[in-house]
Amino acid sequence: MAHRLSGAAQEKLLALEEVRHKWARIHRLVEELAVQKSGFEVFWSQLRRLTRELELMLANRGLEALADRARELAGVMRRPTPARSKIRRMREVVGKARDSIEVTENEIVTDDRRRAEARKRRAAETRDDDVSDDELPQRR
Repeated sequence: MAHRLSGAAQEKLLALEEVRHKWARIHRLVEELAVQKSGFEVFWSQLRRLTRELELMLANRGLEALADRARELAGVMRRPTPARSKIRRMREVVGKARDSIEVTENEIVTDDRRRAEARKRRAAETRDDDVSDDELPQRR
């Protein structure tokens, strides 16, 4: 039987979908930056802005593992290394972020299933603990 997700889990998954779109945009900018011969500054400014937005959004939603990836990307952009080295490292960070998103999605679904099973068990135990009318002492 398929498990139906709670409202909170569905909301978290919707937020992760938005996160996935932002990381895809960052990935596109990194790839565009990789093919540029010059004029890097426009891409750097867009990447810095997007990374900061993403970091704040993730931190506010309690997704610290993904927020750490955004911070890592910002750190790579600030390093005084050649642009090609930065781009290579940024590609690695974006790949790790994609993996982190998938792991986070799986954790949300698994956690929601565990909580639903625990609720069912508690409800069953409560039902079993209820005393039926036949077992109550009769008044005379």
